Amino acid sequence: MKVTRRTVLAGLAATPVLAQEQTFEPSIREISESFGFRFGAAVVATNLDNDKLRGLFERHSALITPQNAMKMNQVCVEPDRNDLAKLDRILGWAERFGAEFRGHPLLFTQKTTMPWLKELAKEDRRLAADKMLRFVGTMARLYGPYVTSFDVVNEPLEPKYKLPWDLDCHWFYEYAGIGGIAEAFAIARDAAPGVELVLNEKVVPYYKFGHPERRDALRRLLAELHRIDAPIDTIGIQSHLTPEAGRAIDASDWRSLLEDIEGMDYRIAITELSVPDGRYEGAHDSRDQAMADATRAYLDMTLMATSVRDVLCWGLSDAHTRYNFLPQEDLRAMAFATERPIRALPFDPGMHRKPMLDAILRAMENAPPRA
Repeated sequence: MKVTRRTVLAGLAATPVLAQEQTFEPSIREISESFGFRFGAAVVATNLDNDKLRGLFERHSALITPQNAMKMNQVCVEPDRNDLAKLDRILGWAERFGAEFRGHPLLFTQKTTMPWLKELAKEDRRLAADKMLRFVGTMARLYGPYVTSFDVVNEPLEPKYKLPWDLDCHWFYEYAGIGGIAEAFAIARDAAPGVELVLNEKVVPYYKFGHPERRDALRRLLAELHRIDAPIDTIGIQSHLTPEAGRAIDASDWRSLLEDIEGMDYRIAITELSVPDGRYEGAHDSRDQAMADATRAYLDMTLMATSVRDVLCWGLSDAHTRYNFLPQEDLRAMAFATERPIRALPFDPGMHRKPMLDAILRAMENAPPRA
């Protein structure tokens, strides 16, 4: 069946969202491509042990990214041995079913909790920082031939600490500063020429709650990295949305941020979309619709930026969303409900389509044509 914008919209209009899995022929991958986008999702290695979930990824994903398997604390548990088995399993599987692969992440200070590295940093920060940068180069050389992009630096910002450039409070940034970010990108470019290099950050468009400060910090950081010509191609906007009553969107500032990013000749990607319902009450049908409405409002704004082509969710099924594997105290810290499972992704625990998926596709249809 040839997929066109008309056939997609006709199918969506004619079919209730939870029945589309059985009756609507094109995959999300095909539908997205008909609108000029690439749809994908993040995977953990254990997802591949579930036949139904694995099939869901295979049918619908043009892009696959590992949630955890490329993080330094997963690969370098011991100082002199790299464990790449989970990562290679995910990569080999993605190649077999024809998905492109995004590497995530190469430098992520929050995931450098290995005891050996923490002890080394106490003794010699220069040597410890060099270990982290060597990891960037090693992974870029090993996997550059197999990936379309790398999240080279992940979540460098944390404005609440009031450190230079609003960088995260971590010994790496205390030692290397913004120069460490630029060096990581230079190393990745040298090791993997031709691969898209991404700076990935958790900005969202809300008023208050520290979000305006993080958006401003990203502007300043990117302006400086652009000035010193760090080899960055794309800015990844994670898009972990946490809508709730009273949490309004600052549409004007969000549009301004996207324009600022594209004005520096960076592309934009949506890399980790999730919309947890932890702050909503009521039956799951009403929560699902509220999450769909939040998704549509966000994407209608964000997809106006015509450099956005990639839209990835942080998983596909609620049964496997990361929120349901967090400690209870972490959920309480986010003011999330703890007495029921969190729903955050386009498919429900039974792997049926939710209104969130319809919102994603309709926002793609409504977006300006991609170049």
